[in-house]
Amino acid sequence: MLFRSSNTGNFVVGVGTQSVNTNTGDAVIGIGTNAANSNSGTNVAAIGEQAGYQNTGSDVIGVGRHSAYQNTGDGIIAMGQNACNGNTGSNNIGIGQGALESNTGDYVVALGYTGGLGNALSGITIISNNSLDRKSTRLNSSHSSVSRMP
Repeated sequence: MLFRSSNTGNFVVGVGTQSVNTNTGDAVIGIGTNAANSNSGTNVAAIGEQAGYQNTGSDVIGVGRHSAYQNTGDGIIAMGQNACNGNTGSNNIGIGQGALESNTGDYVVALGYTGGLGNALSGITIISNNSLDRKSTRLNSSHSSVSRMP
């Protein structure tokens, strides 16, 4: 279902129930239920339920449920459920569930589950310990040096 309602911006496209509704910015694309709603910034692309929702910043991309939600900064890229929500900083990237929420810093990259919550620093990269779950293949002091040759 193609849906667009109460928009004052130009170049607005919505696909999904209540998508792209009450936007004042230009170049807004929303795919999914309530995607790209109530944005005043320009260049907003949202895919997923309530993605790209209530942003005042421009150049916002949200992919995933509730991603890129209520941001005031510009240049936000969010991938994953609840990624990049409630940020006032600009030029930030959040990848993973809950990555990069309530940050005030600029140029922040957060990867992983709940990585980068409530940071005020700028120019940092955060990789959540919760997101790294692999075992090392390198031998360490606890391994014995047993020959594999007969």
